[in-house]
Amino acid sequence: MIRKILLIALLGITVFSLLGCQTIQGLGKDIEWTASKISGDAPPD
Repeated sequence: MIRKILLIALLGITVFSLLGCQTIQGLGKDIEWTASKISGDAPPD
């Protein structure tokens, strides 16, 4: 039962993440932005 709930939650998060990017190119930009924030290379917002 818990496994089923976790699977549904993971699928939901994945779908909403991909919908937020709208394109593969947008996904790449999001990943690059996240990586730059983690590494500290990006200026603060």
